[in-house]
Amino acid sequence: MSKIRDLSHVQMIIRSIPLCNAQFLLATDASWANTSELKSQGGYMTLFTEKEINKGKEAVVSPLRWKTYKLERPTQSTLGAELMSLARGLAECEWTRSLFAEALNFDYKLERTKNLGKRLASR
Repeated sequence: MSKIRDLSHVQMIIRSIPLCNAQFLLATDASWANTSELKSQGGYMTLFTEKEINKGKEAVVSPLRWKTYKLERPTQSTLGAELMSLARGLAECEWTRSLFAEALNFDYKLERTKNLGKRLASR
């Protein structure tokens, strides 16, 4: 709780990004066996950002969803914990992308998600 109070002055601003210049971005991380019970911690953040970030340029980034949690299973290594966190983050990012697709395409069907990237990119 003290960390939360220490950071109470920090603001999180959700910025508008035109869909024609937007993409999803995912960040994940994990800490292996970092508790007294040797359990691992994972986390992810799904963001919406401008495509300029791919060129190493400054870009607007808006957070969409984030979570930190204990990993469901014990792992044998740091890499195992990182991969479990990445798998969960990717699933959440796909879910968020599907929500956007459904909002933007009246005829969206989850079964046709392979074509989703092309349809979102054409906006």
